[in-house]
Amino acid sequence: MNKMKRVILLAIALLILTGTVWSQQAEGGLPRIVNDEADVYGSGMGRLTFHYRSVDPLHPGDSITMSGAIFVPNDIYDRKKKATGILLLNHPTVMRRNEAPSTYESHIIENTIEGNIIALEKDYIMVCADYYGFGLTEKIDGVKQPQTYLYADCTARHVLDAYESAKVLLAEEGYDVGNVLVNMGYSQGAHTSMAALKTTVEDSHYGGVKFDYTICGGGPYDLQAFYEELMKTDKYAYPVAVGMLMAYTHQIERAQGNADFTDIALGDLFDEAMVPHVDDYFYNGDYGASFTNRDIFILYGESKGMDVKKMISSGMQDTNSTVFKAFDKVLAANSLTHGWTPREDDRIYLFHSSGDDIVFKKCSDNMVNYLRSQGIEVGSEKNVTYNTLPFLTHEMGVVPFVLAATNLLNRLQEEAAGIVDVNLNPNLNLKSIYNLSGQRLKTPQKGINIINGRKVLVR
Repeated sequence: MNKMKRVILLAIALLILTGTVWSQQAEGGLPRIVNDEADVYGSGMGRLTFHYRSVDPLHPGDSITMSGAIFVPNDIYDRKKKATGILLLNHPTVMRRNEAPSTYESHIIENTIEGNIIALEKDYIMVCADYYGFGLTEKIDGVKQPQTYLYADCTARHVLDAYESAKVLLAEEGYDVGNVLVNMGYSQGAHTSMAALKTTVEDSHYGGVKFDYTICGGGPYDLQAFYEELMKTDKYAYPVAVGMLMAYTHQIERAQGNADFTDIALGDLFDEAMVPHVDDYFYNGDYGASFTNRDIFILYGESKGMDVKKMISSGMQDTNSTVFKAFDKVLAANSLTHGWTPREDDRIYLFHSSGDDIVFKKCSDNMVNYLRSQGIEVGSEKNVTYNTLPFLTHEMGVVPFVLAATNLLNRLQEEAAGIVDVNLNPNLNLKSIYNLSGQRLKTPQKGINIINGRKVLVR
């Protein structure tokens, strides 16, 4: 065999080998756990990093291998107790590669909504997808991938596929995952959570997924209204969100072959001063949102807020322009305030602060108004509960949201244990009342009572 033929055969063998390795990673043996860490960073939770298959957002019709993390409270991780259920926890806007659940570093996990829930809630197993553009899909063939930022349909499938895969893996590992399933997120995570609920209603593939509660805070459910509000304000605190929305839309729509974007360049979207910085700001994964916001402020001579119209093209400010109409179509397609109706027994908790300076409260107001238009009841203990607080900023709103979410998680735990809150059942027929010692009572007492043969919690 001559030297040239050997080189060719060796090259073919290497291609086959590397292709086989990728194929096994992409197709064979999935889902699978690739890393198992006990009490990660002393957080009180184990982390199981896993790979699974989901839809490819850049090549519709194809599938792709993605990554996520399962956080398991130590006592459940050690099999000392059973879980109440699974919390599908969808993360908010992130930019740096170590801000995704499978790549959290110790200082990151302490400053995330996931970390706050982890600190407060020790009875649920949390499933957190990385989203496309992070973890395993950060780079493909050496090329940095865009985020599917606020892309409702595909990101919903990513997190639902993560949940279904995680459930299989947890069963294989011998975990008792309980029988409660909660779908939750804040900000971008809220948009993802509502999109996931929508997908379980519309797509028969996920017909077996039924959430006991969907808990959302500060979400941009109506992207067209969000953009309209952006154009009205002259002091927006988070210009990086505008850049992400436009940059990733441009990249994703072109990759998908959307004819509307064929001739649209970055210069048609952004101000000429911004164009040279788009790659560094949004595509390389080296910088977090705070760092990028600061740089954008400096670039335009601002400090804590700015008129985002400075950083976008004139075409993106003209509702009659070709570029705006193309972009607006994408916003409409990924808005959740039209085209679907939750099931009659779906329970939704929505929270939004009226002082939110990043995601405008109008987005939640429009979501609630749309649900009402579909015959969904909104009010305390109805299908949808909508809570607001005055003055709080987007970041400050995380605290009351997490506390409200924790209360709901605790209530679901009580329901799963057969405990009913008598205050939520004023018409309960009190035929027989006993305390836990078996003594008959005339009226319910504070704590757990046995009423009509059932455990009832009196607050």
